[in-house]
Amino acid sequence: MPETIPRKPLQWAQVTVIGAIGVGILAFGMWIMVFFWVLFSFIDSVDWLPTVVNVISAALAVILPFVAWRMLARGSREVIDMQESIEIEGLDSVVGELPRSTHRASMEQVTDALVRLNELDLPYSVAVDGDVHKATVTVEWRTEELRWRTLLTRGRQVMRWRMLVKLDGETGRYTFTELASTSTLVGSGASASLTGARSWSRAKSMGAGSVTKVWAAGQVDSPAGTASSGSIRLVPADAKVPVFRILRAHGWRPKRDSAFWRQWEY
Repeated sequence: MPETIPRKPLQWAQVTVIGAIGVGILAFGMWIMVFFWVLFSFIDSVDWLPTVVNVISAALAVILPFVAWRMLARGSREVIDMQESIEIEGLDSVVGELPRSTHRASMEQVTDALVRLNELDLPYSVAVDGDVHKATVTVEWRTEELRWRTLLTRGRQVMRWRMLVKLDGETGRYTFTELASTSTLVGSGASASLTGARSWSRAKSMGAGSVTKVWAAGQVDSPAGTASSGSIRLVPADAKVPVFRILRAHGWRPKRDSAFWRQWEY
């Protein structure tokens, strides 16, 4: 459903974000060195490190936070701009033309638009539970369908992924949690069954690569679940991008909406 965007520019933007975090950690280390330098100076002890090293550490402790902030701001903005430039194929035909307004739509309007994603032939399902005040949107891989399960199988293990989006109808805000687990295949071929999911681990994904057209209904052609054509892979972003695109288009926003936190929506 999503169209391909250039992979290398996006990867460089993501590397910039990761580098900014690394520079920030280094800056923290410099501040620790400066702290001990000052501490030992007050207790009239022998210099902890040579003076030139202490001076350089102090200079880096001042400069590096600004460098990290600039790198983080630039990288985050580039990632968001690239992802938002994607035109998602088939989305308008199901949910209609997405509004371009900051006016918040009602709970009923936005959940109806989300559930209509199920009308597309997608490797994930969308379910809504709740009322006009509070609702939970559950998005998860269709591991019960053999053709999609094939793409998620590693040996005898089937990868499971689920996202829970909590909607607050009074504030128009949402929060989300990603959960990952595995199940074991019992049997073989089309008759194989799945065990229940092991304990779900909580972790938000980010930077798993560009949101590209990595699957299509025509590419999965194995009723027995043993073969497929083309290069196919599934990543959480394939499900996350359409869901958050709909939420934002209807005027809903997360509790934290800075450029850095928005990256977790891709």
